[in-house]
Amino acid sequence: ISTFLSSTDYPTDMFHLSYIPYVPNLTVTKTPSSPNNNANRHIVQLTCGTGSALGTTAYIISSTALQTLSTHHTQNGYYAAIPDIMAELFPTTRYAANPTPFLRAPDTTSLVNPQLDDLRSLLFRPAIVRVVQGVLVETGWETNALFF
Repeated sequence: ISTFLSSTDYPTDMFHLSYIPYVPNLTVTKTPSSPNNNANRHIVQLTCGTGSALGTTAYIISSTALQTLSTHHTQNGYYAAIPDIMAELFPTTRYAANPTPFLRAPDTTSLVNPQLDDLRSLLFRPAIVRVVQGVLVETGWETNALFF
C-alpha cells in the first residue's frame, strides 16, 4: 500500500481499506503492475456512481482530496451523503487493497434498517465477501450485471 501510494503512476485521492462489494454501479478493476514493480497485483481501482454507498468505514485520503472536500463543502454546503460526494469528486482516483484488510462485522446490527440484519449476517461473512470481491476483480463486471 505504501509503495502504491508513494508512486506517481496512479494519482490517488482515496485508498479504501474496506468497501462494500454489494452496492449498485460498482466496478472493481485490476491495476496494472509496472515492469519494475509487481506490488500492484494487490491494488484495485474502484469506480461507482452516486447512490452506490460504497462505504466510508476505512480509508486513507490524500491531503489534496481533503482540501477538495473541504472547499466543496464550503461552496455547496451539505446536499448529499459523503459516499456520494466522494463518488462525484473522485470518480477515477479511488483504489483499494485486494483483498481488503478490513470487513464489516457480519453480526453487527443496523440502526437504520434492521430488517436486513439476517441477510447481512450471511453476506458479510469474510469467506463470502472474499469470493464476491474476487469475482468482481477477475470478471471486471459491474455489480449491476452480477447482482441485479
